[in-house]
Formats: sequence, structure tokens, C-alpha cells
Amino acid sequence: MLFFHNSEKKTILRGFNKVVLENDRAAWIWAKGHFFDNNGHMWLDDEIHEWLAMRLSSRHFHEIVPDMNGSFSVVLVWVDTSIIEVGIDRFGTIPIYYSLGNNGLIVSDDFWKVTNHISSIDYNPDAVLSMVYLGYVAGYETLLTGINEFPQAATHRISFVNNNPNISSKRY
Repeated sequence: MLFFHNSEKKTILRGFNKVVLENDRAAWIWAKGHFFDNNGHMWLDDEIHEWLAMRLSSRHFHEIVPDMNGSFSVVLVWVDTSIIEVGIDRFGTIPIYYSLGNNGLIVSDDFWKVTNHISSIDYNPDAVLSMVYLGYVAGYETLLTGINEFPQAATHRISFVNNNPNISSKRY
């Protein structure tokens, strides 16, 4: 999956499916993983689109994600408002990476797809030190400066103000 938006209002969506909700609102949805709903029914990958479409007409995304118990990541791109919403399970088993910079906003489930769209690659010295001492990078940073991972057990909303992305998060 790849979402790319730059200051020239060029947008690339790869791996998303368009869904039209009951209230005629349209969204591009990408989902990966599985979860159990409150009735114990398991929903897998593309089935998550159907489950979300049934609920997004009457509820907000940040209210729905806490009801999803499993291993998943979901990215919504609202067509009418250019708002992106990201939801990740409590353990963050399917990470979503992002970069905000001169190139714009890049969101992907593949770290290397993000690196392909950034102009310069610099190593994050704190992350390298963490990797040497611990064997992994602690926190939500990555080995490369400017590429981060969305925190788990949260929903994240990215809106554009004067074409500049603004991220707000809600933990659950």
C-alpha cells in the first residue's frame, strides 16, 4: 500500500479500494490483517472494507477501531475532505510508516516504499545506537531520519491545512 501527496497536489494511491457508504460519502480503504467483532465473527483483509463500510455511515472511525480485537492496520482516505485516517491494533503487528517532509506526505505499510519517495537518506544516530545496544530500534523512529512508524493502539488523523499535513492521534 502506498499513499503519496505532495505540495503540487499530486496524489498517488496504490493498493486501496474505493467504497461508497450508505450516506453517499466515498472513501479509499486499505486494510490488512484480521480482527474479531463484538459478536465473535472474524473479518480478514478485504472483508474489513465491508465491515467498515457498514459502520462508517453512522459512526466516526476513531469510535470504531477500539471495537476491533485482533491484528490489523487500516488506512482510510476520505475523498470529499482529503483527510487520511489510520487505525492500528494494540500490539502494532502490522506497522504503518510515514514521512512528512519537503516531498509531502508518504504513508505505506512497506518501509522501503517510503524510502523510495524521500529525497535524501540520513541515518538517525539515536536509532543506530539503540540498534547496536538493544538489537532493535526503540520507540516509533526508524533507522532513517524523517521516517516514523504510527504508534499502535491508536487512531491517527491527518488533515491538510494550507496544503500542510497536520497529524492528531487518539489512543484507545
